[in-house]
Amino acid sequence: MIGIANHYVALYRNNPIMPADILSLRTALAVSRGYQYPLTNGIAISMGVLFCALSMIYSFHKLDLLKKSKSKWIPKVISIFIGFLSIAWINNVKFEDAYNIKMNLWWPAVTYEENGFLPAFISFAQRLKISQPEGYSTQDVNYILERLPAYEGPDDRKPTIIAIMNEAFSDLSALGPFDSSKNELRFYNALKSDPGTIEIGFDYVSTRGGGTSLTEFEFLTGNSMANILGTTPFTQFDFQHIPSIVSNLKEQGYEAIAMHPENPNNYKRSNVYASMGFDEFLSIDSFEGLDIIAGTRISDFGDYKKLIEVYEQRMAPLFVFNVTIQNHGGYDIQKIEDKYRVSLENKYDKYADVQGYQSLMKASDRALEYLINYFKNVDDPVIICMFGDHQPTLNKEFEQQLISEGRENDDTDLTIAQKYYSVPYFIWSNDPEIISRGENWSFTKKDIISPNYLSTMLQYYAGTKISAYNEFLLELRKKDFCN
Repeated sequence: MIGIANHYVALYRNNPIMPADILSLRTALAVSRGYQYPLTNGIAISMGVLFCALSMIYSFHKLDLLKKSKSKWIPKVISIFIGFLSIAWINNVKFEDAYNIKMNLWWPAVTYEENGFLPAFISFAQRLKISQPEGYSTQDVNYILERLPAYEGPDDRKPTIIAIMNEAFSDLSALGPFDSSKNELRFYNALKSDPGTIEIGFDYVSTRGGGTSLTEFEFLTGNSMANILGTTPFTQFDFQHIPSIVSNLKEQGYEAIAMHPENPNNYKRSNVYASMGFDEFLSIDSFEGLDIIAGTRISDFGDYKKLIEVYEQRMAPLFVFNVTIQNHGGYDIQKIEDKYRVSLENKYDKYADVQGYQSLMKASDRALEYLINYFKNVDDPVIICMFGDHQPTLNKEFEQQLISEGRENDDTDLTIAQKYYSVPYFIWSNDPEIISRGENWSFTKKDIISPNYLSTMLQYYAGTKISAYNEFLLELRKKDFCN
């Protein structure tokens, strides 16, 4: 049964079942309705074998072959002993070193394929315990932070700050030449020349095909997944006293509202958002009656209409963190309305899931145009940051063909892997002072970022006060590009 579950998870996510997924089981069940589960010959045969095995076990039980034996307790004692021995073995033996298991953190499926499910699963489970990074010391941390006093923002107006993490929003031309991305992301691409655009480019995330909350964690806290790979922070950690953009803006009098048109229990968001200090969490029930797409999902257009409604009803300086749902897999073209359906170039038109995905991108781009045009015409200062959470999982043959056609002479396995983890982002404002602040903070190649820098940049451009840790991230990003 585990093997069958792992088969479908790997099929749609390109990654196997991970230990942290067990803690996100409710979320997985909630989103599983959007997928199809084709029955293969292998699965059918294995189910038949399982049924026969269970029948035999039941038959032996009915025969009660140990009925006359006085040693029924012996198997139970042995079972308990083996159980304790197994727990001690797993707790005290580091599988990664003891059994030479090479951990592929970029692509865990490789670890599973090379070592088998249980050794790989246990090895990743053992990584759930966070280890102190090499060279870390509290003294060094204090020394760094003391030399970086909190940045006092110059803007007393407290502009509206909007962050949108758009589900699976991606430009597939990051993998290779793909004309459809230029067509379907027409408005997004036009933002590159928009005078209100402060930054636009590619955001390098830590997950693909799933794991939305990982990007969410990096954005909200400013912390990188680099030292905690293999974990799902939202489902494992307590955020009661974790500094974040939420706590920082709340201290400055902002009202903080989270939005996500889905089940509020997914990734324990209802608990996490409350611990972070959000004043309100608008989940699926708050979006009733708004536009839907692909059958049941709230569209980006419907999502943005709700966002604008929240903006218009604000009573205090407002920070909105909005997680969309429209572009979640699977990508069934038959469920997408005709007005959004797109045609692909001939060599790709056989991939129905790609056509479905690009059709959703077209709808997402039109919704983005509606949102930006609305805020271009408001008088109050507003700053908007939008970014994808991860790339979608699409037909492997299509992805490999795109990667092959886009391969450069200097590409390595690492640079190819990086292409799978790049998603679009931009920071835009309707306010000249905010825009000029972006122009003043300049360095070369301002078109690449990672999620843990985004909230710091958003607060800096907005002109709010930022913490010493945000100041550290600001300087670290400058250093990365200067080197």
